[in-house]
Amino acid sequence: MEKFKAVRIFLRVVEAQSFVQAANSLDLTPSAVSKSVSALESELGVQLLKRSTRSLSLTSEGALYYERCRQLSEDYDDVEAMLRGIYQTPQGRLRIDVTLAIARFVILPALPSFLERYPQIQLELSANERHVDLIQEGYDAVIRIGKPKDSNLQIQPLSAIRLSTYASPKYLSKCDRPLVPKDLLKHNCLPYAYQPSGQKAAWLFERNGKQLSLEVSGSFSSNDPTALISAAVAGVGICQTFCFVVAEYLKSGALEPILSNYSTTGFPVSLLYPATRHLSVKLRLFATFIQEQFQRLDAQYDNNLEARHTSMKDN
Repeated sequence: MEKFKAVRIFLRVVEAQSFVQAANSLDLTPSAVSKSVSALESELGVQLLKRSTRSLSLTSEGALYYERCRQLSEDYDDVEAMLRGIYQTPQGRLRIDVTLAIARFVILPALPSFLERYPQIQLELSANERHVDLIQEGYDAVIRIGKPKDSNLQIQPLSAIRLSTYASPKYLSKCDRPLVPKDLLKHNCLPYAYQPSGQKAAWLFERNGKQLSLEVSGSFSSNDPTALISAAVAGVGICQTFCFVVAEYLKSGALEPILSNYSTTGFPVSLLYPATRHLSVKLRLFATFIQEQFQRLDAQYDNNLEARHTSMKDN
């Protein structure tokens, strides 16, 4: 237990970025905290922290040791909480990386509800499209769209989403409506651009069980789905995106679906976490919460689409 206590002290020093603040939170003296970390370094035979009169920073070995020990500490807390009968009161840091679209349209609108439901969880959320090394960068999990490429990760399915094509009434009033995918070659399309290469993503279509990939081009591209949606709403061109992204725009009439008979279905959304870790209590609850949000957005999209069709028939 003494070794585990020393590890806990080290974790607290890193999180507080101060021996004094760590000592205050642990009800110890700064001298006792400093001696504990020094003894841990001596036992391991490596320097974990770089110390100066003004700051503390982790060495490369210390960063690796911190991330592994943090996960072990949280796993221990999960087991201890379960055995003590407080399984429904998850607590601690939860570090998640998601795609930009999922952050903007799925998580952020529902974030207050999650934090209110689980006030003892400290959620750290980052959003980008790049590959993330969960172990080296200290993430508990990532959420990604599409088939996972890393076979070393555990997969928790969250949803299966649809991909469709949209344009604003303003844009469609200026040109002929596309009837088949190849008609898009005559239009100003707004493709997603991978970074840092700048390569444009091909647009995908599905009809009668057959899939089609089409290279499109236009006057504007971006790696930010929100920017592409905004450009489409402004009438700049046509965009292709996932249905959960455009639910609100469909309801307001800012965008309308085109080529609906060619929508692509069944894109998996998954929570990915290291195979060396179990699905912790707080991570399981977060996954369930995200599943609920996708179900809500799917229902909202279908209702908005049905309302639009009804309105068109009445007119």
